[in-house]
Amino acid sequence: MAFDPRIQKSVTYLEEHLFEPLELERVAAASGFSLSHFYRLFMLTTGFSVREFIRNKRLAAAAGELIHSRRRVLDIALDCGFESQEVFTRAFQALYGVAPVNYRRNRRELEDFAATHDRSAEIESRGGYDLLDLPVTVRVEEHERLTFVGMSITTSLTANIDENVIPRFWEKEFAPRIHEIRGQVNPTQSIGFERLDPSNDQLYHLACFQVEPPVAVPTRMTQEEIAAGTFAVFTPAHPLGPREYSALVRYAFGEWLPISGYLLDGDFTFDRYTMRLTETGIPECVKLEVFVPVTKPLKA
Repeated sequence: MAFDPRIQKSVTYLEEHLFEPLELERVAAASGFSLSHFYRLFMLTTGFSVREFIRNKRLAAAAGELIHSRRRVLDIALDCGFESQEVFTRAFQALYGVAPVNYRRNRRELEDFAATHDRSAEIESRGGYDLLDLPVTVRVEEHERLTFVGMSITTSLTANIDENVIPRFWEKEFAPRIHEIRGQVNPTQSIGFERLDPSNDQLYHLACFQVEPPVAVPTRMTQEEIAAGTFAVFTPAHPLGPREYSALVRYAFGEWLPISGYLLDGDFTFDRYTMRLTETGIPECVKLEVFVPVTKPLKA
């Protein structure tokens, strides 16, 4: 996955030398920036400070080793760039909420993240296509309770990619009835709320708007209530087609979540599309934001 082009060379340098002593001035110089400017840009585009990114990438690698090997914790710690088991354990517990030995016994979210990553990569590469490099920025934010009203359809990921099922549903079924939804919080921002069953590729999609309750739900429409909580928000450089969307999911679950210390906090995601009218009066999406509910693990 590509990062912002302005810092990509530095990220590549970091990943190639992750388990070695790193001079941050050299990391910044790889992209041609002073250290202070690089710090600000890196945080803006990744959601992590440079030091957090390095530490959390090392910890995620160590977590994978804990799950998939029986190596001693001390050996894993040293190989992943930590000076002692004590320093490693303190950092690991701060990120994941448990000591390494307990993580090895009880935690398997990295395997779930990897399964979603692999499924997205498989969908993205269907037909012999190469995996995409897609710059994405990330932020974490709190939201109060949200209410969505709209029309639903159940399909599959593969059918949506092959047959454009959801875009056609929006155009033919939902768009003609948008005016029936009262109390829209922002008429220029539509929502795509989704639940995916990974066991059978079944995808539930609600084409909707956020509304200010209480509202009357029009005939053959549905209301979804989202509890207040924390969301990781992934914003690509431009709106995405179905293959590109799979690349964003691959990044979110394969790279960002494992190093974030967050756990998933729901069985849904939702997309927010910021729209505008073209000169010919046709609506177009100018910004996509993908919201994933997350939570920090309780400290053990």
